[in-house]
Amino acid sequence: MTHRCARDAACLPGLRRILLAVAMLCCLAPQVLAAGRTLEVGPTRPLRLPSEAARLAGDGDRVLIDPGIYRDCAYWPQNDLVLRARDGEVHLTEKVCGGKAIWVIAGRDVVVEGIRFSQARVPDRNGAGIRLEPEASLTVRHSHFLGNEIGLLAGNGARSYVVIEHSRFEETTLSHALYVNFIDRLEIRNSVFLRQFGKHHVKSRARLNLLVDNTIDDGTDGVSSYLVDFPNGGTITLQGNRLTKGPRSANATAAIAIGLEGEKLQSEGIMLRDNEFTSRRPGLRAFVRNATGVEAQISGNRIRGFVTVLSGPGTVTPGPRRTSNGTDGRKNVVGQ
Repeated sequence: MTHRCARDAACLPGLRRILLAVAMLCCLAPQVLAAGRTLEVGPTRPLRLPSEAARLAGDGDRVLIDPGIYRDCAYWPQNDLVLRARDGEVHLTEKVCGGKAIWVIAGRDVVVEGIRFSQARVPDRNGAGIRLEPEASLTVRHSHFLGNEIGLLAGNGARSYVVIEHSRFEETTLSHALYVNFIDRLEIRNSVFLRQFGKHHVKSRARLNLLVDNTIDDGTDGVSSYLVDFPNGGTITLQGNRLTKGPRSANATAAIAIGLEGEKLQSEGIMLRDNEFTSRRPGLRAFVRNATGVEAQISGNRIRGFVTVLSGPGTVTPGPRRTSNGTDGRKNVVGQ
């Protein structure tokens, strides 16, 4: 019996479409198979340096780096890339690409895990551990930024984001430990910012800012200006952080600054809740200085030191205040 399609011309267009789809899949197969590769880097491997992997990697690849010290820098333009230390510390130091950073990342949805970046220096005096190019986005986990001129610097991007988790920023020498420009969101969780010798620990122009369960501490000799600066306002949540303004801090105005360079970002609210703040800076005028028109909601914070809790619009709900004898009282007096 002859199949209907063999004698019915109406079936031919459908067959052509099927054959065309099969041909297209065959052409795409090598690209599909190539995606999601794992590239291994190390002193005893064919790819000895991260920069060599950067020249070969494609979107969706994973780069695993063996422990060791690498005087190397790299430019990563790929999307959906994972850059991960393998079974020990990977330390990238001293070498900078393009006068910008040890790693320059230009792709979207890039993940960096377990890497130490140190001693980034450039003639412009803003050498970064990581520079995030405009419109790129990045998640950093279990990484360490030590002794760079600026720890991590992010360019503008309406869809860009920066997420920091379980990481450390220490001893930044000239600029901010973490500085993001006009991006969509900044999230920092369970991370440590310690002993900055430049400007602020965190400076963010992001639309949405979430800082949860972090330690931000000047130490005994850090000279940072603000612990956290939101120069253009935005939507801001700080919750469960441990914040300490050191005796040598360069700025006695406030620990947290909001909107001091002009209120350019729309805000869905400003909330500081359940944080612990200690002031060791003589003459510190405020825990929070809010120069925006949005009322800051400050509640449940533990304040140690004689300091005004809030300067500017907002509401302060009392939380436990540490008294001079080291016990916890229930006073949280604005203006003390």
